[in-house]
Amino acid sequence: MSKKVVIRLGGHVLFHQGIIDVNRVKEVANVVKNLHSKGAIIRIVVGGGNYARDYINVADALGASEFEKDYLAIIITRANAFLFTMALKDYAYPRIPQTLEEILNIDSLTDKIIVCGGLVPGQSTVSVAAIVAEAIKADFIINVTNVDGVYTCDPKVYSDAKLIKKVTTQRLKEILREQKVKAGYYELIDLHAINIIERSKIPLRIVNGNDVNNIIKAFMNEDVGTLVIPGKNNTMKE
Repeated sequence: MSKKVVIRLGGHVLFHQGIIDVNRVKEVANVVKNLHSKGAIIRIVVGGGNYARDYINVADALGASEFEKDYLAIIITRANAFLFTMALKDYAYPRIPQTLEEILNIDSLTDKIIVCGGLVPGQSTVSVAAIVAEAIKADFIINVTNVDGVYTCDPKVYSDAKLIKKVTTQRLKEILREQKVKAGYYELIDLHAINIIERSKIPLRIVNGNDVNNIIKAFMNEDVGTLVIPGKNNTMKE
């Protein structure tokens, strides 16, 4: 049976120093096309990246509400999604769905790669990937970011930070509980996404997309990045 996977593609992965990296977009697209050619059923959710952050900062300076900033971020994610379909060419379904209902309808009609951005204001693209995975009964989720995974503490601040190789949703909730979430600033994963993963019992692996081979490794369930396992027990493995 073909593997059904939802890939959340962080917008940062497509950018380099704040500018869209054409070569990186092509590299990621080629990996996705190769997996699809081997029989994988792939649904992709694209994030906003630095571009969305810039827009949100300007909107904030203009006095925009959190709702307005969220909606602005969604527009940017959809633009990124549309751009990525251009790299996928005929492998991709040509339209960007804007609701979960659209995704479900298209999912039942095509084996092409479906690409979307954000769906609902106040919801991260990681949460979108989780809810899409639950709706289409995906086997697993790959969260492609610009970091190696979840750490015991911020590796940019603490030199003794260690990569967590495996963690339950319950333990991850505790790690992220104090994180303040604002429009466009969802980091690796948010509490809403974790709750969806926990109830749907669909595992998620967080990997660094700066090396596109990590996407392949994650698809093959190799030991890369951080594996988030649905579960109430309070355990993790470094």
